[in-house]
Amino acid sequence: HNRIMALSILPAVSNNEETSIYSLPTTHDIDFEPIGVAYERVIRLISGLDNLDDVDDNLDELDQKFGEKSTKKIAKLITEDYYALLGLEQVRWKASTEDIRKSYHKSCLTHHPDKHGGDDDMFKKIQKAYDTLGNIKLRKQYDSQEPFDNSIPTAADVTEDNFFEVLAPYFDRNAKWSTKKRVPQLGNMETTWKQVQKFYEFWFNFQSWRDFSYEDEYDLEEAESREEKRWMDRRNQKIRSKFTTEERSRIRSLVNMAYKKDPRVIKQKSDEKEEREERIRRRKEARKNREEERKRMEEEKIRQREAEEMARKEALDNEMLEMKKRKRVLLKRKKKLRVFSQKFDYNPEKIEYLIERYNLDDINNLFLEFEGKGKKKIFKILDDAFDELKEEISNRSKKDVVVEKTQEEIEQELLSWSKEEVDLLTKAVKKYPVGLRQRWEQIQSFIGTKRSIKEIRRMVEYTSSGKRTHGWDNSHQNTEKYNLPAPSQNYEYRLEYNVPILVVPPDLGFYESVTNWSQESQNQLQDAIKEIGSVTREEDWVAISERVDNRTYNDCILRYKYIVAVVKENN
Repeated sequence: HNRIMALSILPAVSNNEETSIYSLPTTHDIDFEPIGVAYERVIRLISGLDNLDDVDDNLDELDQKFGEKSTKKIAKLITEDYYALLGLEQVRWKASTEDIRKSYHKSCLTHHPDKHGGDDDMFKKIQKAYDTLGNIKLRKQYDSQEPFDNSIPTAADVTEDNFFEVLAPYFDRNAKWSTKKRVPQLGNMETTWKQVQKFYEFWFNFQSWRDFSYEDEYDLEEAESREEKRWMDRRNQKIRSKFTTEERSRIRSLVNMAYKKDPRVIKQKSDEKEEREERIRRRKEARKNREEERKRMEEEKIRQREAEEMARKEALDNEMLEMKKRKRVLLKRKKKLRVFSQKFDYNPEKIEYLIERYNLDDINNLFLEFEGKGKKKIFKILDDAFDELKEEISNRSKKDVVVEKTQEEIEQELLSWSKEEVDLLTKAVKKYPVGLRQRWEQIQSFIGTKRSIKEIRRMVEYTSSGKRTHGWDNSHQNTEKYNLPAPSQNYEYRLEYNVPILVVPPDLGFYESVTNWSQESQNQLQDAIKEIGSVTREEDWVAISERVDNRTYNDCILRYKYIVAVVKENN
């Protein structure tokens, strides 16, 4: 036995009200015997045999310690039908709290001992039934103990024809355990897809209130210590967790099997698959139609370009034939005038002056005036025409002298030409060749700007040579060269193609489009020229420009001429 000294402090009252003096402590000897779980834990800790966590968590050791002692199992069997005692045997777990309260008061009026014919034993049973069903926690425990069919059908039992008849009772029966009061119904084939989705969403996330505490193995009230009570509670929780997991797995198996067998789900998936395939088919068809439309438009452009080219060539040929015809007529008319001068001894210098400056229309007008006239009148007509033409040329020369520009103004005028105007001038000079009637007027109309014919002719002379030429087709006769920088890349130059050489002045607006070429664009140009071969026609350059990305017809021509010019300059 051990002894412990207990100190007791007793207050002593003093005569002085302001102070209080306590007496010396007295000792008491108490005998006690160390025993119990707490003493054992302290001894184990002091001895270093274990720590506090090991004592709490070592369930195996506690099982050996308390397992044999706690042999009494809980067997809470239902001995009374509480719903029947309250008259609710028909509705049972579906009865509301208000229904239970009303039934209880009604039964009390009948069986209360103070009433005539009352039964004290029955009243006590009714009171116990109400105490259980009126308490939410106790009612859940009671309802969970009632007999319940946990079975679910197998997949072989469910077919497309009997799906709703077989599975509806199972879902209705298990709806008892739902924490939510509004449980969606299984429905039928007429149920909308939105309602079907809500049904399966509810059951896939099913929350159950089913209480498996009636499966507890140990009664916590029989525990002799707090440690034993905690151990019992852990064992009970483990058993409840096992049944809860089995319950969750059972419900999930039922829902999975229903989802796989549901004809509405099968139909919806089939419809979605068909719709997805239809969208893919429509996309492919739309892509095919776009490709066909693109090819059709390309072919249409090619046909239109060919038709325009044929029409242009035909018009040019007709114009050339007309020009040759007029030229032959003009030569015949000039020959007649010369023969007339020799035959009638008219001044040949005047005749040559008129022939050199008159066109076919002017000469035809002379011959119309000659009709029915004698020699003297014809001489007078020729003299008047000579004097009138000479006076007109003299006046024109005076006018030109008055408005003649200085060399600096001419240079500024040449530099004012834009890249678009130069491109149009290039096309116009090629489209209207030398010898065409009113060639410069047509070039002026083609450009469509306010440039005068004199400005146009001056620009052509400036870009071709120091001497007056008839267009850019003779640009290989250049005598004025421009000091252009060499290309930025080392290209393989091909000089065997028959293209006129043009040295492009840096001051013109399109210089950057000639020199600012990437290696990829240069390779495309070289491959296109090599593929087509001899490049002598305008349509050859059209085909080349189509093979070079982001480059126009003029860009390709000027780039080639630029490279040829640089190579010639370096050689």
